[in-house]
Amino acid sequence: MEKAVLLLWLLHLFDFQWLVCHWIPGLSILKSIPTIFTFLLLAYMFLSRGVSVGSKTVLAFLAVILMSSFFAENTGRARVLIRQMAVVYSLLILVLTYIQSETNIRTFFRIYHAYIAYMACWGLFAGGKVPWHYLLNEEDSFGPLMCIGASICFSSARAARPGNERRFLQSSALLSVAGVVASFARGAFVSLVLTMTLWVRGARKKWAALSSLAIAVATILLAARLIFPNNEYWEEMKTISHGTSQGTGHDRKVLWGVAWLEFIDHPLLGVGPYNFGVRAPEYIVRLEDAGHYTDPGRIWGRALHNGYFQVLSELGVFGVIAFLGILVDFLRSNTKGRVCVATTATDGEEGHRIAGFEAVSLLRGALFGMIALLLNLVFFDILYYGWLFDIYLLNAVVTRHLGVDSSAADSVPG
Repeated sequence: MEKAVLLLWLLHLFDFQWLVCHWIPGLSILKSIPTIFTFLLLAYMFLSRGVSVGSKTVLAFLAVILMSSFFAENTGRARVLIRQMAVVYSLLILVLTYIQSETNIRTFFRIYHAYIAYMACWGLFAGGKVPWHYLLNEEDSFGPLMCIGASICFSSARAARPGNERRFLQSSALLSVAGVVASFARGAFVSLVLTMTLWVRGARKKWAALSSLAIAVATILLAARLIFPNNEYWEEMKTISHGTSQGTGHDRKVLWGVAWLEFIDHPLLGVGPYNFGVRAPEYIVRLEDAGHYTDPGRIWGRALHNGYFQVLSELGVFGVIAFLGILVDFLRSNTKGRVCVATTATDGEEGHRIAGFEAVSLLRGALFGMIALLLNLVFFDILYYGWLFDIYLLNAVVTRHLGVDSSAADSVPG
């Protein structure tokens, strides 16, 4: 069963079925294979074990989404997220129940690292996006994932012993850094700079971290020169200084204003998942500065470009509380894990190892992956993409192995 769950994790991340369907549209039925496989494994688990491991905080977030969807104007959009979250939570149950041994945890991380390298190669080849993927087919999705991937892979490289695996992880991290440049996404660039700065400041081995930072900076400069030979990249990055006074910055200010008005009118459960753009036309007319949305119909279906305003406007106060619950759960268990490992550390070593990996570096990788995600949420509405829960799982499999998992992961009857 453990191998089946690892295979499911592989399918969940790589989305091979979407690549096949991109080239052979007639095989669109293949898109349902991971979902069907997930529920089959879940059914087998309940029938064979009768007990599983879940997460109270993630379940609470799913419950809020379900309740909020009842008040959505466009319930079809809301149901899309309900299905996505049901699959994600089922995967979470399976992973936390079966991925416990050191060997399986190492394979679990290796699959994730390979996924980052795989998507980075696709994005660099295709000009800053993955054309066949349903999420990564635009730069504003590809860039944030590469920022997250770079943060995790840099720390995981520190976790691995010297050799081919460390070189692969270092290469994956640098490919991800180049992917951020290729995406041409300003928010992803800012998030990468801030995450790497925090990573270096928190590093125990400062010189090693500074050398990694220097190589990352060199990679950024080289990638910008090769991909955008006419200096387009740095010209685009200069526009960050415009703030919200003009261009896309001002457009986002208008969108955030609409989101706030939606929250004021629907404070408890919001306007419903994926319904910000559906309700936006009736609120844009209430703004003094509506930007270029002089015709309210132009804002229908617009993306919000901010994950925090997204959860506030679409899920309300209950959604914010549930989201914060996931973060508190993550940070509590991550901190406990790193403290636990620190008590076993000796000179020259970082303490407990999991199949050759330094556990503390794996936890730091998950921590800085989460930080990268939270920074990118300021610029992009990527909260529902599932990356939050991927990082949550990377952290949880380690903390459960160390025996310091927070109260969010409990045994529940099947």
